[in-house]
Amino acid sequence: MNKILSYPEFVRLYPYLSTFGLICTFFSSFGQTFFVSLFVPSFNEEFNLSNSTFGLLYSGATVLSALSLIWIGKWIDHMLLKKYVLLNISILLIGITLLFSAWIIPILFVGLYFLRLGFQGLLTHTTHTVMARYFVLNRGKALSIANLGYPIGEAFLPLVGAIVIASIGWRLSWVVVALLILCIMLPIVLWLLSNIPADPKEIQTADGMSTLSEDEIRWTRRLVIRDPRFYKILPLFIASPFLLTGLFLFQVSLAEYKGWTIELIATSFIMFATGRTLFSLIGGPLIDRFSAKKLFPYMLLPSALGLIAISFTAHPWVAFFYMLMLGMGEGLASGIKTALWAEIYGVRSLGAIRSLMSFVLIFGTAISPFLFGYLIDLGISFDQITLGSVVYIGLAISLSAGIRKS
Repeated sequence: MNKILSYPEFVRLYPYLSTFGLICTFFSSFGQTFFVSLFVPSFNEEFNLSNSTFGLLYSGATVLSALSLIWIGKWIDHMLLKKYVLLNISILLIGITLLFSAWIIPILFVGLYFLRLGFQGLLTHTTHTVMARYFVLNRGKALSIANLGYPIGEAFLPLVGAIVIASIGWRLSWVVVALLILCIMLPIVLWLLSNIPADPKEIQTADGMSTLSEDEIRWTRRLVIRDPRFYKILPLFIASPFLLTGLFLFQVSLAEYKGWTIELIATSFIMFATGRTLFSLIGGPLIDRFSAKKLFPYMLLPSALGLIAISFTAHPWVAFFYMLMLGMGEGLASGIKTALWAEIYGVRSLGAIRSLMSFVLIFGTAISPFLFGYLIDLGISFDQITLGSVVYIGLAISLSAGIRKS
């Protein structure tokens, strides 16, 4: 084949891999903060926790899962994909079982650890590693299609989850999640994997591997952290999840500062999901045509534009523009970042390299709530915080600009 495909052509030729990526990213939603947050009032009431205490437990579980991902994440480079996915699902079920049966805080903490490791960590890591490893010329489209599972989950699961929790309680709600994994996710994924070649080279060759030169160096994590390019990439790489976690966690405070209603800021998330979906799809063909290295320095320009807008006006319309721009930036970045590692360091040790970067990202999302909260407690205004975020993005872009020619 050896050509760049359109989305319909790609899905027609690779239906099993396309569906596999979409299913995994959608189910990762059950361990993402936006879904877990639905259970926070129930956790606090059941275990007599304050919001700050639960936040500390949650951050601790997240950091510990990130550390574990450095170790477990590299196994995907050596294990059969089906065995690795079964390991993932086992970890998911362990986490859900612990949460369902928790009667003391330590069990709750361990349950949260397995939940974050399995859903947010390993499912996301597996999906991105597989898509980047199996494809070359059409890597961008593969990642874009897989990433559609995120906005689908963000759009539907909060409302559905809230209804289920209100109807049957928080413990039985986790039983429902376990049943969805066992009765829907597991059989579908196993069927899909039975139709996916175990050796990525079978698809790589058809997708143009023979037309692209591979770096002869086998990049290990040790070599990566000694590479100067890594440190030029890192600040911009972590910018989006770091900033979005802090901004979204304190969205109620932002609404109060701007004089907006909670309903307005909540409704504006529709624009975030829309922007993320559209620009994830747009980003795929751009990656395939121009390469992730050339696009990487510019991927968060929409986010910077949204942050600038919200820094200088409190008009209600800016909330929708702000969220749309953040979604556009996140949609572009989601595919570009994974494709970048494959382009620079190859795919042979991609699992180990991505697990290192997943640790960095998750660690960043654990730190940003404390930093943003500290700035707010110091009396720093949201306009100053968002402008500071723009300055950070600008400096990170300047630092990463040279990566286009590497």
